[in-house]
Amino acid sequence: KAQKKLKKVELINLVIKDDPDTNTIHDKINEIIDLKREIMRIKYDHMLEMRGMLTSEQRLSFDMEHLSQAGKGKGHGAGGHH
Repeated sequence: KAQKKLKKVELINLVIKDDPDTNTIHDKINEIIDLKREIMRIKYDHMLEMRGMLTSEQRLSFDMEHLSQAGKGKGHGAGGHH
């Protein structure tokens, strides 16, 4: 997450330059997207691993909790699973 924040700051710095370079900005956007992709892969691999260890009753509770969070549009903020 810290790396993603740093990349966003770098992106803003590229945008506010006197003579911003579109290609460099696009490259930085791609770096941010790559980091987000990797974070999501790690998160969902972990969720699958955890889910695989649960009993069917626990799995149902786990699934309902995650469906509820998805419906509320919760992100990685407070109370989210990592």
